[in-house]
Amino acid sequence: MACPAGHRPSRAWVGADGTAHGRPGHRPGYGHERVDATAAQRDDEVTDERVTVHGERGCAVVRLHGEVDHGNAELVERDVLTTTRAAAGVVIDLTGVTFLDSAGLRCLDQLVTAFRTRQAPVLVVAPDGGAVRGTLDLIGFLPDLLAGTLDEALAELTR
Repeated sequence: MACPAGHRPSRAWVGADGTAHGRPGHRPGYGHERVDATAAQRDDEVTDERVTVHGERGCAVVRLHGEVDHGNAELVERDVLTTTRAAAGVVIDLTGVTFLDSAGLRCLDQLVTAFRTRQAPVLVVAPDGGAVRGTLDLIGFLPDLLAGTLDEALAELTR
């Protein structure tokens, strides 16, 4: 098929080694690579560093750190559910979370749903004025499930 004057047909991107790398928009390093088992194991290790759980005042306190996004949200959810299986009450502390995308929000929603299904009271700590709290407010996250500090959440759950 002929191209209009001044336009060239699209071609595969050719790397420095002379090999073609698919369509122009699908270049290595732009999120289109296949994920191997080694990469999945590295993600698992990173997730373990992003989730800490300890007991405080009879509740499980889950602290999330760093980014919770499409790359680790499923692993975060799995780790939290596994480590809080027998908890009578749960506080999910997002104070250390620097980024929360739609997968992270879905993870949070599914965690809250899972705890409510097993009738374990749950509160989410998201400091007032923070980016994560702004996101939760924007999407209409239930305000009665939110606390501004860990102490507020623990006081509410242990009344």
